[in-house]
Amino acid sequence: MASMVYNGASSTLRIDGAEVVTGDPGANAMGGITVGTWFDQTSPWDGLIAEIAIFDRLLDAAEIGQMETYLATRYGVTLP
Repeated sequence: MASMVYNGASSTLRIDGAEVVTGDPGANAMGGITVGTWFDQTSPWDGLIAEIAIFDRLLDAAEIGQMETYLATRYGVTLP
């Protein structure tokens, strides 16, 4: 289970509920969202995408935890 947070200044990638990397995207500003392939469509995803949730605001830590718990329960993933 992967989740990504972008707050306009920095990005955080979480895998199975654990923060993996955080950083400043620098000049690589988001220009849109691409699901299932690299942004230039040269490396398509070879797997299943079970569920996508997109929010129009930044979730707080408790809400992120609730979403991760919901998804982990639904798909049988063990969180750390």
